[in-house]
Amino acid sequence: MINEKSDVTCIILTKNEEKNLQICIDSIKDFAKRIVVVDSGSTDSTLEIAKRNKVEIFEHDFESYAHQINWAIDNIKIDTKWVYRIDADEVVTAPENAEMGITSVDSEMDIMPINLDEEPVDVIISAPAVKVTAGDTELKADSM
Repeated sequence: MINEKSDVTCIILTKNEEKNLQICIDSIKDFAKRIVVVDSGSTDSTLEIAKRNKVEIFEHDFESYAHQINWAIDNIKIDTKWVYRIDADEVVTAPENAEMGITSVDSEMDIMPINLDEEPVDVIISAPAVKVTAGDTELKADSM
């Protein structure tokens, strides 16, 4: 078990994820310094579950996964060294595995340095459906 939280912000993209969100949050809450839900108009109890878990909640209309993660990175004021994007229907099986993924390249994760406001930040993208590329000083995600 991890004694200290890692310097990571976990971003969970949601819409009507009441069946999955609690399990997802439970799998990351022991290692994530910050958990942020970016919701795109849930009509079920997704937001109540997020509130009950005291995670930060932002709402933004969904255009695509790429637009949603880019919006999150641009608007949630990330101040951690790492960003971990996780779907609400995904779980991290053990905090130790997540910490290892943050510090080393895993075959299922792409890790790359990017620049946000001239500060180097490392981003972990866990979903194969999103490709992240870095421009001069901004992160750009494109659908594959």
